[in-house]
Amino acid sequence: MVKGRNVGLALSSGAARGLAHIGVIKVFEEEGIPIHCIAGSSMGALIGALYASGIEIKVIEGLAVSLDKRRWTDWKFSGLGAMGGKKVEDLIKLLLRGKSFQDLIIPLTIVATDLISGEVVKIREGLLVPAVMASISVPGVLPPVQHQGKTLVDGGVLCRVPVEEVRDLGADVVVAVDVGGLIQETQINNFFDVVSQSISIMSSEIMKEKKVKADVLICPDVCDIGLTQFQKAEASIQEGEKAARKALTILRGLL
Repeated sequence: MVKGRNVGLALSSGAARGLAHIGVIKVFEEEGIPIHCIAGSSMGALIGALYASGIEIKVIEGLAVSLDKRRWTDWKFSGLGAMGGKKVEDLIKLLLRGKSFQDLIIPLTIVATDLISGEVVKIREGLLVPAVMASISVPGVLPPVQHQGKTLVDGGVLCRVPVEEVRDLGADVVVAVDVGGLIQETQINNFFDVVSQSISIMSSEIMKEKKVKADVLICPDVCDIGLTQFQKAEASIQEGEKAARKALTILRGLL
């Protein structure tokens, strides 16, 4: 077990590619590297919330690999989003069981975007489910979430990799996991792909200005995995493991 310095994970947005975060956490556990705090955006917020709530990473992995898409998709193409979002919310409620930020075993910040003010919102208190729903609500796909007096959408719109947010939680060593750093040609098969790829391009331009100021940057090679190809969860997780192992030497040097 590595001791001495607080390690924080900044988990990026990235839809199906974000399942690579599971692989990174698996390697940390196998190598005895503790995770003292987490900040997550979009898919990173979901994975971070599940893990910080005490769900074992093997359980999260099993869910990601085996979950039928029909369990969480409810296409409606009406109102404020193409999906109603109730199936997603019901699934997250089932997993998080009414927990709040105060119930977590690992401190967590969830990042969302205020649709009215155009500002990044850092959620660190209250119930977990609405915070996670806000962070994963891709504009046009899932309806905005009214939470803590704000109209919130996907955290990846303005903050793909929440590095400063995890540093604010007290991390001495910040490990950023970025699954959306490279924009490459990708297949556009559906409405979700159009919206998600558009957000990825926009957030990448924003991140060019901000840069990822992490102590360790892990970039799983998931460019061949489409944003909606959740059936490739196993491949995404494996790429997360590979990338994490490549970063171990640098990380251990910092610790």
